Amino acid sequence: MFTNVIVGVDGHSGGRDATALARHLTRDRLTLVGAYPHDPLRIRGSLGGFEEIQRGDTERDLEECRAAAGVEATMLAIGDSEPARALHEVTVAEDADLLVIGSAHHGRVGRLFLGDVGREVLHESPCPVAVAPRGFAGHAPRRVIVGHDGSDESRAAVDLAAALAADLGAALTVCVAWQDPPAPSAAAGGFGAAYPVLASDLRDSAQHVLDRVLAELPARTEGRLVHGSAAPVLEQQADADDLLVVGSRRTGTLRRITLGSTSDHLVHHAACPVLVVPRPEPSTDPRAAPAPATGVVAGDAGRD
Repeated sequence: MFTNVIVGVDGHSGGRDATALARHLTRDRLTLVGAYPHDPLRIRGSLGGFEEIQRGDTERDLEECRAAAGVEATMLAIGDSEPARALHEVTVAEDADLLVIGSAHHGRVGRLFLGDVGREVLHESPCPVAVAPRGFAGHAPRRVIVGHDGSDESRAAVDLAAALAADLGAALTVCVAWQDPPAPSAAAGGFGAAYPVLASDLRDSAQHVLDRVLAELPARTEGRLVHGSAAPVLEQQADADDLLVVGSRRTGTLRRITLGSTSDHLVHHAACPVLVVPRPEPSTDPRAAPAPATGVVAGDAGRD
């Protein structure tokens, strides 16, 4: 599905994790990119061939990642004091359709911990970003799980997840989460009696969102209506062999990634790879549902 994939290599295990994931997400063009410190003014940091040494180290890191993953890949060492900027510029210049990064090497065992570079890469990327967890085992996802809330943002994630699952020969699961309304206080008076009805309405609304999207997907697609806050329940739905797909939060008009509460939680805590999809351009697609009712919380749209 992805035909032009950029992988960020940092000289630590994160680069190897990212390369291991990338080889399962494309059969076409793969470019490994590493950035090393560059001093355009040629002052102290550049003396004694220091920059040349850094470049050589970066090239060796790239070669090690390529060899460990057993992939055919172009290697690109770039002199730039800002690794995130280097990755962004390559992604734009190469018109890449996927960027893959790893967790920071100082992350907690079994969990993702994005450093400043990873977070900046996610926020600035014009294309989907896949984040490999620390110690990624390197096998293809057996199931693609996507969170959906009826918004344009989550619909873009569903469409990508469906295409990716078909390409990988993986199972596809669509999850819609719903939450109970806030419990009424004593001051609410007669409202307390309506609470069960309101909770039932929210669940029915979430079921409608799920039924609607499943009707447009392959018959073998699994749908899951899950109760609770979207971020933790999506985390619980996924195993290490899965791939989680989430949409970007709805903010502004530019097509880019803005992490909301759900996607931010998942890229830090999910045990499996997470793929974040930039929000789409404004759409007139008749499939797009209006904003879901309060309590349908599977996506990031409109949430902080």
